[in-house]
Amino acid sequence: MTDATTGPADTTDLVGPEEEGPGPDQPLHAPRDDARVLGDLAPEQVRVRFPPSPTGNLHVGNVRSALFNWVFARHYGGTFVLRVEDTDAGRNLAESYQVLYDSLTWLGLDWDEGPGVGGPYAPYIQSERGNIYADVAARLLESGAAYRCYCTREEIEAREAARPKGVPSGYDGFCWTLPAERVAELEAVGAPSVSGCGCPTATSSSTTWSAARSASPPSTCPTTSWSGPTASRCTRWSTPSTTR
Repeated sequence: MTDATTGPADTTDLVGPEEEGPGPDQPLHAPRDDARVLGDLAPEQVRVRFPPSPTGNLHVGNVRSALFNWVFARHYGGTFVLRVEDTDAGRNLAESYQVLYDSLTWLGLDWDEGPGVGGPYAPYIQSERGNIYADVAARLLESGAAYRCYCTREEIEAREAARPKGVPSGYDGFCWTLPAERVAELEAVGAPSVSGCGCPTATSSSTTWSAARSASPPSTCPTTSWSGPTASRCTRWSTPSTTR
């Protein structure tokens, strides 16, 4: 701490004897602390990421997240990943991509994987990963773990406005139980849709999925303690071929 007129300030009284930091020959963290943080991971296996959105300038909250992740990766000799979350096409600003890179560089926060650097999991800009997500969405739809939602934004907002007081907010999974005949009609006329993920609830030891979907959950889901899809907690996402 430095005073503008008197030079370095005396910090003797700021840290008591019981709060003194490690000496010059002592490690910053004892081995047992690292084991508690990392568990079974080797230090070099640490992977952390900073996922900013290119919708404007970095703010202090962004910088804080980037700094903490960068310091954590550098401390353990791990990997710091920069992944640009440009999924909000309506708010993205073309110039903000470079602003993100320049700001992090100016702060001295270099990344090991990401835009301009590459890496084994490229691309690191979400909008360039559409084919990857489209393939995953197709497999989820085929397995019955996901479904097509044809609701317009106006329809969803109208149902939300009519939601009884005290009922949890969020997408209500309206299209999860659409009859197959209705789905076929909507597909035939080219109705726009997004993909939705049916979310089971852990309220029973039995496994029950909608008869209109798969007879059993996909292999990645637990086979016990599921009772069926919870409409109020279903999740919707967009894929390049179905985005409105």
